[in-house]
Amino acid sequence: MRCGRPVRCDGPAPPGAGPVPAPAGYRGRYPAGTIGAMPALNIEYTEHELAAIRAAAAADGKSVKAYVHDLSVREQQRRTFVDHAVAFWNEHVEEFDAAFPEDAPPARPAAA
Repeated sequence: MRCGRPVRCDGPAPPGAGPVPAPAGYRGRYPAGTIGAMPALNIEYTEHELAAIRAAAAADGKSVKAYVHDLSVREQQRRTFVDHAVAFWNEHVEEFDAAFPEDAPPARPAAA
């Protein structure tokens, strides 16, 4: 809302839309660190890697920034899912072995 309109700033204002009133107590400047960009990260790629990322982003219909963001978030979600799935398996392995004995691994000798 940097343009002072109560709509997205990348298009024309709707008819009759005036400027947005300033918040109470606003004196023309917000305190440092209260607004601005979110934390960013600069990543270096080879020309070949960057070309492949640009092609993949275009195939998904996304900007490179959005594509890399979504990919990194998705990878973290995948890792969390796998961690939980492994924990669930380890907690219920005996139940799975009893329910599907033909798929159960052979019994291991007890450790001495």
